Amino acid sequence: AVTPEFFDALRIPLQSGRGFSDRDTRTSPLVAVVNKTFVSKFLSGVNPEGQRIVIGRDMGDSFADKPREIVGVIEDTLGNVLNEAASPAIFIPAVQTPDRTTAFLNQIVPLNWVVQVAGDPSAISGRIRREVFAADSSLVASRPRPLTEMLSALTAQQKMQTTLMTFFAGVALFLGAVGLHGVMSHSVAERRHE
Repeated sequence: AVTPEFFDALRIPLQSGRGFSDRDTRTSPLVAVVNKTFVSKFLSGVNPEGQRIVIGRDMGDSFADKPREIVGVIEDTLGNVLNEAASPAIFIPAVQTPDRTTAFLNQIVPLNWVVQVAGDPSAISGRIRREVFAADSSLVASRPRPLTEMLSALTAQQKMQTTLMTFFAGVALFLGAVGLHGVMSHSVAERRHE
């Protein structure tokens, strides 16, 4: 569940259709935006716009949502691991999230806020915490951090592997050079009498 500004804040381009707007309310027709992977996996060869989907049907009647119309398709985005392929994803307007689904998801998945700011994001982290608390005292913005820091954490494992591989390649190159020098020295010493 996302707000209308989510795709713009993360600069996720629409491939087709439309994103969410303030017209998508609790009383308006239920809508959804899906990613390209969702379309290729479940709607291959079909125009996704106007298709109807039901979220949560496999989880039982108490979680089954009402049918939603797909109004847009976004480009695939990275997940928690950079070298994994994108997973199928469905986005719905936050105001159209059924309370039972919201309550269930809040128990297992923390709520994430994306805030687009001008200037240094770390300079206003205290203000972000205060504004979130003012909006709803049950919400906690524990550690606001820039997206670049989050992306850096995603690449940390690859950076460590690259550093280790570079180190061991350097050691191997050094040992190879020492070995080659030793063999050449021995060969020259053996033929010195000639």
